[in-house]
Amino acid sequence: YCGSPIALSFDEKTSDKKVLIVEFAQEKLHKVDEISVPVFQKLQQISGNLAEIEQQIQTLLKIKENIWLDIEVSSEEYLGDLQQRIANMLQESNLEILKIRRKKLQKYKEIQAVEKETLQELSAIDVFQKRLDMHQWQTKAEKKIKKDVLKTFKQIVAELDEDS
Repeated sequence: YCGSPIALSFDEKTSDKKVLIVEFAQEKLHKVDEISVPVFQKLQQISGNLAEIEQQIQTLLKIKENIWLDIEVSSEEYLGDLQQRIANMLQESNLEILKIRRKKLQKYKEIQAVEKETLQELSAIDVFQKRLDMHQWQTKAEKKIKKDVLKTFKQIVAELDEDS
């Protein structure tokens, strides 16, 4: 076994796939023919923030071919409706999403590293506060939501502490 004659993952999308036909005559190698396997399904990886992804999708829509997509979104915004937003970009097209994932930004990686180092030293409230701080709370309304969420979390923790 030397691999699949078709791409099984997005990592293989650029590999030319071939089948070798080997002929033997009188127990000796006689001939080797190489047959290229045509691409039956295009695979495409796209990445960037939402605006960049939309631009890449617009380019792919012009191709008018069936393409399976692997999308990596890099954004510091909270995007609860991310899948729906991207699905809306693809309506009535030959593009199909197989995978959408969020790229961890450096800021998040650094905070996670700090949390791993000191998790035992932190309280549940400290950890929750750090997680809230990772989000950009810009408007007054967003800042009020953050404050209310933290207050509610503190109340829950206090109630749990009383019960134990």
